[in-house]
Amino acid sequence: MNILKKILQCIGSVIRFGWKVLITGTALVSTLFFLCGLGMLLFLFTHQPQVEIENGSALILAPHGNVLEKKSPLDPATHLLHLLNGTLQQEEFLLQDIISGIRAAASDKRIKVLVLAPDSLGQAGLNQLQDIGREIEAFKKSGKMVIAYADSLSQGQYYFAAQGDEIYLNPMGAVDLHGFGVFRLYMRDLLDKLKISFHIFRVGTFKSALEPFFRNDMSSDAKEANLQWLTRLWQHFCYDIAKQRGLSLQDLTDAIDHLPENLQKAEGNTAQMAMDLGLIDGTKTRLNFENICFPWWGGIKRIPGLSGLILPIILRPAPRPIRHLSIKHLERKRRALPLLLLRAISFTVMQRWDRSGQAV
Repeated sequence: MNILKKILQCIGSVIRFGWKVLITGTALVSTLFFLCGLGMLLFLFTHQPQVEIENGSALILAPHGNVLEKKSPLDPATHLLHLLNGTLQQEEFLLQDIISGIRAAASDKRIKVLVLAPDSLGQAGLNQLQDIGREIEAFKKSGKMVIAYADSLSQGQYYFAAQGDEIYLNPMGAVDLHGFGVFRLYMRDLLDKLKISFHIFRVGTFKSALEPFFRNDMSSDAKEANLQWLTRLWQHFCYDIAKQRGLSLQDLTDAIDHLPENLQKAEGNTAQMAMDLGLIDGTKTRLNFENICFPWWGGIKRIPGLSGLILPIILRPAPRPIRHLSIKHLERKRRALPLLLLRAISFTVMQRWDRSGQAV
């Protein structure tokens, strides 16, 4: 009886020991998998790829969003809503980051060309565009070339592109220069119909801030006040463009004031009109522009360098002197990289263009 009891105790001890080993092993394996997963996540979020910039590279500056001096606070609820809807939030770029990137590229001997791609540039104030323009001008003084290309250009985008030595536009594109204006909603009739009364207290006869509540249109005094500051801004805007494009201020303003007549002379071709007025240097399709600047390389038949797509990092040796390197999501990689890259910005060796648009 004692022998059987001892045998059962031994078997129980073995089972208990095996169970403890199994539990401990399972815990260790689970912990190991958890730590490995956590390490991979930390690596993905903190890893900064070492990018080797080849001699004779070009920086493509293509901000996809608004240029701000301080980023807007992130609303978690709005961000979650965008994720659920599958929509993208408007990107924001700090003015100082762009300036720092251009400044670093100007002092980097490996960077030879700056390419401006303002297609997706959002809102930017005139003072911010002027600050960027001054940095691009300093980039030029370092003996480096600046080229701009776009499918179509709004006023702010054109001011950005005008900083380039050469501007190329899609043959189906246009340059929209129409001047500055102020547009407000006036709701006197609406308030009367809804029987809503506003108690307005003012001193004097002119208070433009309150006009929407007791008028249906802009008063002559408000028009005169707005005209003064808008005219000053427009003069600065046109002066900077005329200076960059080598045009007289009078010729530029006359061309903008007579756009219908100029468009008729160009037979309705907006791109041709822009070239006739000296606003651009030539017209090229995006594919044609990319084929000249980003030739076929390394088995990639078409490199969408300016199309806003994000390419993987390409580190294979180039079969010829022209190379392409594209980097993904490097807005926060400035510490590891000697110059700032914006989203979908590429480092590319480019052929130098002459004024006719031919590679030399």
